[in-house]
Amino acid sequence: MSNRMELPFGRHLCCISLPEDWRPEVIRLASPPPLSDQAMIARLNEPVGGPRLREAARGAHRAVIVVDDATRPTPAQVVAEWVVGELESAGVDGSRIAIVGAIGLHSQMTHEEFVAKVGSRIAGHYAVESHDYRDRLTFVGTTSAGTPVWLNETVVAADLRISIGAVLPHDEAGSGGGAKILLPGVAGLETVAHNHITVGSCNRVLEPGVTKVRQDIEEVLGMVPVHFSVNVLIDEALRIVGLRAGDPLSAHRLAFKDFLAFALLGRSGLFDVVIANSYPFDMDLCQATKALPAGLQIVRPGGTLIWAAACYRGLGHHELAIQNDAYRSMIRRDISRAARERKIYFYSPGLQLEEARVLLPEEVEVCDDIEVLLRDVARMHPGKPTVAVLPAAPLFVTERQAAV
Repeated sequence: MSNRMELPFGRHLCCISLPEDWRPEVIRLASPPPLSDQAMIARLNEPVGGPRLREAARGAHRAVIVVDDATRPTPAQVVAEWVVGELESAGVDGSRIAIVGAIGLHSQMTHEEFVAKVGSRIAGHYAVESHDYRDRLTFVGTTSAGTPVWLNETVVAADLRISIGAVLPHDEAGSGGGAKILLPGVAGLETVAHNHITVGSCNRVLEPGVTKVRQDIEEVLGMVPVHFSVNVLIDEALRIVGLRAGDPLSAHRLAFKDFLAFALLGRSGLFDVVIANSYPFDMDLCQATKALPAGLQIVRPGGTLIWAAACYRGLGHHELAIQNDAYRSMIRRDISRAARERKIYFYSPGLQLEEARVLLPEEVEVCDDIEVLLRDVARMHPGKPTVAVLPAAPLFVTERQAAV
């Protein structure tokens, strides 16, 4: 074996040795250079479709800053410091500023995770709250698709709402960022279940980055407005390379257009073997599924997909994926369909087989030894197969998500 290469893998690097006859094409994001702090602040001061934050904040009595949770790799500290500075400059007292972690149906955020997200000063100086999808909820209305909307009461009670999140690919919603900070971010279990299962059962892409699921999500903005939305774009090193702020719809659409310019995976069905690494969503299996759309797009029918994830948190927690039979069946069904036309292997050293089988159908073979797996795949594809490696597969926008 030769052809050694390193992949980001959880908190460490994973060194793998590819078969000597393989000549892999490593497919990376064509990201622009990282933004300096000054460039970020300049873009924050040029909002899209709405007033500057300091103007929007004048006269506000209680402000809430909603940030995405630890499952999202959004580096929010510089933005969060700018936001609280603008709020206090507009006359909003620090005692009336709260930070809410938008966990959706994931695990509660710890203090350490808030520090990692917004920095130690903000996490220690302002009121910090992790959303609870079962408690302290306020009913605000019903969408046209019949979704009953229960939202975090701290978020609803505020008269100024700011969101900080990343625009990332998302197979159900089309893309992250924007209104997703409200639903599922700070929504109740009943709300998310209806949106993900009932609306999701007839989901389709409507325009680039927008599906029927996202359309349902964005109706919530008419019930509980977000007054200033920050949408960042990141590269494979998790640095901010783009930013759009302002009106949550206008800023999101423009940010997704910016993202498409460097993240669109503009090829399909080309490779005999594809290694799709789940970084930076590889902390657990629930999140690692985000690597599948890109990997499946570029492997040919009859080819082999090696799907890799560190899973240092094991199966992870997503209330619907773990506890709801209907939603879990939707996930397993989609993966099973994909496995009909190509062989799928799941490699993870951090996951027990019984944990993997909660979400993975029998058609997906689970392996904890990458060297053995690569030798097996090499025997399946003798000679010089076409091979692609996606070091950060979840960061690519697929042709389906882009509606191309």
